[in-house]
Amino acid sequence: MDTSDVLRFVAQICNLPYRRIAFGRRPSTQPALKPGGRYRLKIRATAVYKSAPGIFLGLAIVALPETSWGQRASNWRAYRMADGMPESACVAVSVAPNGKVVARHFGAASFSELDGYNITVQPSPPGRNRIYESPGGQLWTVNPEGLQEFKDDAWIAHSVPELTAEFRAGVARLSDSVALCPVRQGVVLVALTDGLFEFNADRPEHPRTTLLRRAGQTGLEKFTGMIVARDGGLWIAGARGLAKAPAPVRNLKPESEWQEYLAPATLGIQNLREPHEDAEGVVTTIAESSGNRQNLVVHFDGLHWTTAAVGAEKIRHAWRGPDRTSWAITATSLLQGEDGRPELTENDDIAARQYYDVAVEPSGNFWLATSDGLFHYSMLTWRSPRAVKDVGSLVHCLAGDKAGQLWFVAGNALHSLQN
Repeated sequence: MDTSDVLRFVAQICNLPYRRIAFGRRPSTQPALKPGGRYRLKIRATAVYKSAPGIFLGLAIVALPETSWGQRASNWRAYRMADGMPESACVAVSVAPNGKVVARHFGAASFSELDGYNITVQPSPPGRNRIYESPGGQLWTVNPEGLQEFKDDAWIAHSVPELTAEFRAGVARLSDSVALCPVRQGVVLVALTDGLFEFNADRPEHPRTTLLRRAGQTGLEKFTGMIVARDGGLWIAGARGLAKAPAPVRNLKPESEWQEYLAPATLGIQNLREPHEDAEGVVTTIAESSGNRQNLVVHFDGLHWTTAAVGAEKIRHAWRGPDRTSWAITATSLLQGEDGRPELTENDDIAARQYYDVAVEPSGNFWLATSDGLFHYSMLTWRSPRAVKDVGSLVHCLAGDKAGQLWFVAGNALHSLQN
């Protein structure tokens, strides 16, 4: 009696359905055993059976019906103390041009740097502002006294009178953090409410600050935020719209020509802030309604402006992720929306008590700094197209035609999908 007969015999005893399973190159052709018969079971001495329950578990899996649903893969990866961080809670996060991620922690006086393989923990100065990394790996942050540079395992303070004056004057800022952009060794751009400045410390004994553009020189009236554009330029958010500084930002001069994109008066929006650019070049910001002062999510694709109302939700950040999905965070919730649908609904894939910050990668994948860890969202390599996400039946067969359409049978219907 071979292995196939053993499986059949056990299935009959356990009253389980049995289908022929081929072992080796040829399936067994011996007749099935009959209930009530007497048979001799010979087990070779070389066979090792570690656990009888394990055998029956394996047989039960074999005896499952022909079709079953696999476990859904997750888009999320969480980083916490168990992964090597000094603390799970993170209050700020940024993504460097070299792909490294820098997360600042809530209570621990340290920050974590993720390079895709390891987590490196270093000391951080007081404060909760983002820590930015230059293309060459230089780290910068801001405090009320000026800028701070991480050098030789220590934070070095640099006085920036314009930055200090804004903090001391108590200028009302729409953003929680002063936006920085390290562009090369010893050089960092600083976006303040009244202007864009370049701080240059390539000669540490003689640092200097240069005004690149006064906010009053633009139609934006005041600056509220800044990000590096996909093409290497610079997006500036302001009270009345957006401005674009040309690439490369390391060569930005006071005479450089900017492009301004003022929001149409018919939209009734003001105080755009926290800009994020997606993989298709669409800039998403938060804005205020000129009428009721409620938050709006604003998208600008270079030509057209669109807005989406979010009611009384106090949005901290809004952005577009992969596959044109819309995302936003409030202090206590993560919101998600589909392309073409203005409403945002709560996403319960992850659970965090507080959401503090977001950093968006050029691909649209993003990082969330929360009270319960640092979360990374990325698109799966294998995923269902958005056009067929509502198809819940099994796909029995599929084929492609010369025109590039994909045809498949699911349930009792024939479907076609055009890329």
